Amino acid sequence: MWCVAIYFNRLQCLRPALIEQAKSYLAKWTASDTATLSGMNSGSGGSGGGSGGGSSAAAAAASAAHAKPVLCEKTLDLSRGTPSIIIGTLYKEMKYKPCILDEYAKERGVEAAVSTGPTLVAADDTLVLEDEFGRVGLTSTAGSNDLPVSLLVTGMVVAVVGAESDHGLFHVAKVIVPELPEQLPLPIGVSCYLLGRLFAIRF
Repeated sequence: MWCVAIYFNRLQCLRPALIEQAKSYLAKWTASDTATLSGMNSGSGGSGGGSGGGSSAAAAAASAAHAKPVLCEKTLDLSRGTPSIIIGTLYKEMKYKPCILDEYAKERGVEAAVSTGPTLVAADDTLVLEDEFGRVGLTSTAGSNDLPVSLLVTGMVVAVVGAESDHGLFHVAKVIVPELPEQLPLPIGVSCYLLGRLFAIRF
């Protein structure tokens, strides 16, 4: 599909900038950041249905062994329990997202799930991060703003800091978005010419 090519090209263009931002973020890494990430991993290990204390201890040990997150080149490089930074394109699972199949379902007399409110956003929308090699579901600590799902949309290229949990989801501690590129100065006289054309004023 044509949209796949667009997402792929955007990822290739923005990945170098995000790598530099991730390196800058790691350069400012402190002991408190390590403690926060370690606590997040140990907490996520104990919240699983039948994980038990052994899983929590393993996650905490893995965090302690890696003072800083590892910058992974691709999603396949993720190692469970190891603090990591991965870069990819977001896909937002939205149950109220319009779908052409809904129209077909109506013709067949099948009731489709549609939004009855002023927005297509639902409280239980989820995010997936994908690159050329794979995809991983994203989650975060309940009640935190580490992963603001309502503010993120499909197609955004981001870097996420966190660790893969025992349930196969990537537990996010921070989202890094690309910064705006530096504005190139206009040649002398061009700005006056453009303003003149816009307002029909002779300079």
